[in-house]
Amino acid sequence: MRKLLLFSALMTGSVAIPALARGTWTLQGVEYSVDTLYHATVGPGTTETELRIEATVDGTQIVNNIFYTVTDLANPY
Repeated sequence: MRKLLLFSALMTGSVAIPALARGTWTLQGVEYSVDTLYHATVGPGTTETELRIEATVDGTQIVNNIFYTVTDLANPY
């Protein structure tokens, strides 16, 4: 039964799959550590992503979470 539910959830796109992407960005001379926390299909042709960026500037820890969606406007649904 669990396999059937998991398969069904994967086919409908309702399961979040962690992207586990890490890297660094340099913005205005500051190097940020970037981690993808969440990436999932939230509707037909639409995905949601959450990133966390962290840096230390002059001894101060900077942490920002970024949330964004991408929508395929050519998708009829």
